[in-house]
Amino acid sequence: MLQYYTAGDNALLAEFGGSVSGVELAAADGAVRALSEVESCTIGHASIYVVFRKQPAAGTREALHEAVSGASRLATTSARRREHRFRVSVHPDASPDLPLLMEVTGVSRDELIREMGQLRLTVRYCGFRPGFAYLEGLPTSWVLGRHPRPRASVPAGAFAIAGPMCAFYPARSPGGWNLIGRTDAVLWDPERVPPNLLAAGDSVCIDPVEELLAPPELKEMQPPIEGELLATFVAAGQNTVIAAPRDPGRLEYGLPPSGPFDEEAARLSNRAVGNEPEEAVLECAMVGPVLEFSRPGLLSWFGSSVEAILNGAVLRDTRQIAVRGGDVLEIGRITGGMRGVLAVRGGVIDLNPRFSLEPWVVKTGDTLRAREGLGNTTRLRDSLRTDRTRIAVRRGPHTVSDELFERLLDRRWTVTRDLNRVGIRLTCGEVTAGIPADLPSCGMQFGTVQWHAGGDLVVMGPDHPVTGGYLQPMTVLSGERWKLAQLMPGDEVKWSDE
Repeated sequence: MLQYYTAGDNALLAEFGGSVSGVELAAADGAVRALSEVESCTIGHASIYVVFRKQPAAGTREALHEAVSGASRLATTSARRREHRFRVSVHPDASPDLPLLMEVTGVSRDELIREMGQLRLTVRYCGFRPGFAYLEGLPTSWVLGRHPRPRASVPAGAFAIAGPMCAFYPARSPGGWNLIGRTDAVLWDPERVPPNLLAAGDSVCIDPVEELLAPPELKEMQPPIEGELLATFVAAGQNTVIAAPRDPGRLEYGLPPSGPFDEEAARLSNRAVGNEPEEAVLECAMVGPVLEFSRPGLLSWFGSSVEAILNGAVLRDTRQIAVRGGDVLEIGRITGGMRGVLAVRGGVIDLNPRFSLEPWVVKTGDTLRAREGLGNTTRLRDSLRTDRTRIAVRRGPHTVSDELFERLLDRRWTVTRDLNRVGIRLTCGEVTAGIPADLPSCGMQFGTVQWHAGGDLVVMGPDHPVTGGYLQPMTVLSGERWKLAQLMPGDEVKWSDE
């Protein structure tokens, strides 16, 4: 039995009732991706999260149901499977939650390590972070719930348990799973094709060792130099990144689509310099960079207000900025919000390969390269911005009681300092009873709102984990996501159900 739940204004969560195999999930994923109106599809533990190119039209749900049902009936088990054997350190520094597993199972450390060496695990699906594979096959007595508040940093290679599943963290990242070991296997390598070591259907065996293994090192490919040199970063700014176009195809490898945090500002600034609206841009937070230009160019700033200084003179209008060789442009302090976007005629050349884990963070001394601009600038218009702290959401995909949902809407949620392109943590200063600590992992998108058992909310940004196992009571509407980019620590957010 398939159940469908609305996730914002552009997505549906399809949940499979009863038992469903990983083969059936993979078949359903392939069938759904083939639908023309589907932008992306993410497999969860027993679900698929479908994002559409625009708001689903009448009949979309029926077409989705037909594709999923047909694929599940035709699924076979003939897919090729690979076998892997990993060394896993059980040194105390690598397994801080092993004592908890001993307590829950009532089994000695030596016996647990012996059982670990006899495990034969199977990859059910991939998600959360690049190269993160959900493994099944643990003893039923090994079930451990997620931590109510995730760790801020889990080392690469960590072997961890949550509920009946286990996994290896391919890279350092936040995480709420219980850590019982660590491998030195490289689970994600952008130079491999495919970059992920583990795929659905693969099997994994473990060789426990007492020695402390070094975490695996992730490598990044060095991209070729493209485009013409436009400028040098005399100063990088507080946090300036190259925001490449949103790429839903990255989801297939456990990577978020990424893209600009303030999508509206990126579109407007690109149009102002004659680019296609999806060209890569410079995304600046708090304080922008200082650029020295080697040739003429045209730039545009949109987003929050900024004081821009060209050759010592303050610019009155930053929507179009013409520069010549030798000019120095200073993008100063950003006010009225966290971020702004600087577009360059021809489009900024991204310095990262397609499968990089994070956007390129600009450093002092880096060069700015752009293609030759050929388009015509469009009529300039201002961005009509409303209060960034009042954000429209839609209920779901997870179901909560009317009473709990009203608490979400009634309270004022304070933005913490724990915010970046991955997500934004908000708190109301109290714990709410009845929030589950963990759920079967399912897909997420930019704008998904998680409600953690500790009481905090985490709103997903453009570099969000692809799946998560916490309650998703509501989703920010796509037209409101620009407000998330502009939230600052201390802002008080009110949600409105639209």
